[in-house]
Amino acid sequence: MKKHTGEIEQNESATKYLKDHLNGYGKIPEKAWRAEQDAPTAERYGLCDGYYKLKDDVKNLETLRHGAENIISEELPERTRTRIKDLGL
Repeated sequence: MKKHTGEIEQNESATKYLKDHLNGYGKIPEKAWRAEQDAPTAERYGLCDGYYKLKDDVKNLETLRHGAENIISEELPERTRTRIKDLGL
């Protein structure tokens, strides 16, 4: 018995800790804990997907803007281009 006294004390200590911290549950509420952990993970993945979609949209819009600026600069006479730059367009 003296040989296993340390293990017995650790077991009793762990049992007391779990009893005090399980909030009345008979066993560890693993499903609830997993659901609580999975919710932020799913939200993070959703936000990442949204970020990458927005990033692609911005890239496409920048390409369109650049193309539009090139078309405008080719078609407008120099005097009009200067006026557009002064207006900040």
